[in-house]
Formats: sequence, C-alpha cells, structure tokens
Amino acid sequence: IDNVPGMLTVARRKAEDALLAPRLVLTDVREFELHSRFHLIFFAHNSMGHLHTLADLQACLRCVHAHLANDGLFVIDMWNPLPPLLAVTPTVRGGIGGYVDHTGVRVEVTETSLYDDAEQMLHRVWHLTRATGEEKSVQFKTRVLFPQELEHLLVLNGFAVRAKYGNFAKEAFTTGSRQQLVVCTKAVA
Repeated sequence: IDNVPGMLTVARRKAEDALLAPRLVLTDVREFELHSRFHLIFFAHNSMGHLHTLADLQACLRCVHAHLANDGLFVIDMWNPLPPLLAVTPTVRGGIGGYVDHTGVRVEVTETSLYDDAEQMLHRVWHLTRATGEEKSVQFKTRVLFPQELEHLLVLNGFAVRAKYGNFAKEAFTTGSRQQLVVCTKAVA
C-alpha cells in the first residue's frame, strides 16, 4: 500500500526484476479496505513516522487490526530516537547512503534535521547529490515514536507485543539500540 503513485511504480519495477507479482494498492493506510485478511503486515523502514498525528496513527492501526488474520503478525520497523540522533546541529549534514538512479548515475544522500520536541517531529531535508554535481533537496517531516510510546499505542489499539528486537539479527532491544523492530499479534480478549 502506498498513496504515492511513483512509489508503487518503483515497487512494481523492483518486483518484476525479482520475478514477483505482488498486489500493489494505491490507497491511504489510514483508511483502506482490501476485503482480505493477511498473515503478515509489515511497516518497513520508519514508514509509521509519516503518520504525524495521534488520530492518523490510530486510524492506521484500526485498519491494520481489521486486516490482520487472527493468527497473523504485525511487524513495525522504526528507528529508536536516541538523544544524540535528535540533538544534531541543524546545519551539519549526516550521511544517509546512496543509490544509482534510473539513468545509471550515482546519487549520494545526506541529511540535515531539526527536532521539534513540542510536536515530537523531526524536520528533515535530504540533499541528493548526483555524481554530475547537481543537487536537489527534499523536505519532509517524520513523527518520532519513543519505545514505550510505541508499545502503549499498539496495546491501546488492540495489539499484543510478542517480541521486540534492536535489529534484524533479532538481538535484544536494549539501551542504545538504534532500531525498534516490534512483532505484534492481535490481543486476545
């Protein structure tokens, strides 16, 4: 599911390259009806952070709950908002990574950010620098979800947290973990 057609185009291209045929749906995660139940629902790479308000998060979780099979798993991959990551100097660029674009040109991605603790939002600018030297900036913001807050939000919306890891190697979530990988099921009444 995505509400940006271009993202579904990229997903379709990658799926075709991998000889996969997923069902890709253009809709909003806050209000969808797919007339199916799923054994796995996965929110990858901080995508829950694009839901900025409590109302957005709860609407999404209601839809997920309605679409999760009774024995299904709901997995959330979120970064852990460690204080040093939130307290960066807004003018200093940090490395994000890079990729080769559709024309074959290497693009390096760096980020500047500013954390607003009142709204619990990270205001971010990604600087995309092509190997040719041209640069483009993309501004967006992401909701910061602290570990206890995320767990409480899940429980209050009908989920039971079955496991929580600090990374995809299934290492325990501990102080200093950079990632929150939360595995949930529907709560048993």
